[in-house]
Order: sequence, then structure tokens, then C-alpha cells
Amino acid sequence: MSEPTLPAAAGVESAERAESTEKAEGAERVESAALAAARRARAAQEALAAAGERQRPIPPPPIRDPLPLCVYTTVALLAWIVSPGLVAALFALAGFRAYAQAWRAGLRRSDCVLVDPRLVMLYLAGVALAGFAWTAWRVATALHLVAGVAH
Repeated sequence: MSEPTLPAAAGVESAERAESTEKAEGAERVESAALAAARRARAAQEALAAAGERQRPIPPPPIRDPLPLCVYTTVALLAWIVSPGLVAALFALAGFRAYAQAWRAGLRRSDCVLVDPRLVMLYLAGVALAGFAWTAWRVATALHLVAGVAH
């Protein structure tokens, strides 16, 4: 990396200040190369700040939040525990509600493969009905088996 150039007056002023501080302390110092480089860098920063040209630090790159993976895991867990049909129906209802609100707010084109929000709502309504029907059938079958075993 190249060192930033200093305005002549600021560099001289910084050096004079450093020399006067050393003389005031009354001790001679032997600076290492690293310390001398640090002093020069500090003087360069002061000069840039005095000129109003202080460079801002480069921000670190954003870190991607893996939240979608947590959401997918939660949905899979709910489907495993409750019932896949019921979970699909509940999420379809939530999606239908969100699309209906967006339609009323003026959304006329969706990023979904179906493009038209009305088609998306029709699809979600179908999934909800199928999920509730499948869950009802499973519950009825389970109750029938339990009733058949009890007799």
C-alpha cells in the first residue's frame, strides 16, 4: 500500500509538535521502525482530518442470515408432529390471507410462477381444502379403527 501524501504545513506542524513533546520530556528516545511508521500514519490521519478528507473505514461484508432454513425446519417439524395435510392447509390459509390483502392493496402481478394473484389465491384455497379434507379423512379412519377395536 502506498502512504497518503500529506499537505506540507500539516506534516511540518505534526513533526514540530512531536519534537517539542520529546524535548519537553527531557528524554531521548530511540524509535523502532514500527513506532516511526505508526507516528507517520497518525500524522497522515491528522492531516487528512484537518483537510476534511478523512477516509471512512470500509464496512465489513453483510452476513447472510440463515433464517429461512430455521423456518423450513420448523415447518417440517410441525408437519411431522401434527399432520402434513393440516400443516399444508394452515400455511395455505395464511398465504391466501396475505395474497387477499395484497390484492386489495393493489397487487396485480406476483413473483409466483402463476403470476396472477387470483390464480395464486385459487391454488392456495385448493391446497387448504385438500389439506383439511385429508386430515378429516385420517381422523375419521383413525376413529373408525379405534371404534372397531373397542367392539
